[in-house]
Amino acid sequence: MNFFKFSKCIFVIAFIVAVFNYQSNFANASRQNPSIYVDNTKLDIDASVTYNGTTLVPFRAIFEEFGMKVAWDNKNKSVTATNENFTIILTNNSYTASINGKEYQLIQVPSLSRDGSLFVNLRFIAETLGYDVIWEKTDTDAIIYISSQ
Repeated sequence: MNFFKFSKCIFVIAFIVAVFNYQSNFANASRQNPSIYVDNTKLDIDASVTYNGTTLVPFRAIFEEFGMKVAWDNKNKSVTATNENFTIILTNNSYTASINGKEYQLIQVPSLSRDGSLFVNLRFIAETLGYDVIWEKTDTDAIIYISSQ
């Protein structure tokens, strides 16, 4: 009889730990894929947060959202985005970005995903183009607000 009660107690404790762990992972996953708003419009964009806190987004979606023309150089694995004021060049796995011909050091390299999309630092792009970036997180979610000045 004692063994049965002990086994039942262990099962209940294991169940509670499993449920808590599942909910904790769910909350963390929501923070790892934040919602992004530009001038109060929610973007349909895949975003992920690196272990060091940098939010990465697919280059084409974000540059086009900011009204830039985009060219992909498959040989060099680099993207060039242009508008009337800026020319930005980013290269896969390079800490160096070119903005209007001047080199800048990045804190996070652009990187190719498994499907071949180049992911770039959202804050770097937005602030380079003159936008303000605000990161808000709750217990279960994260939201990034980008607004023009």
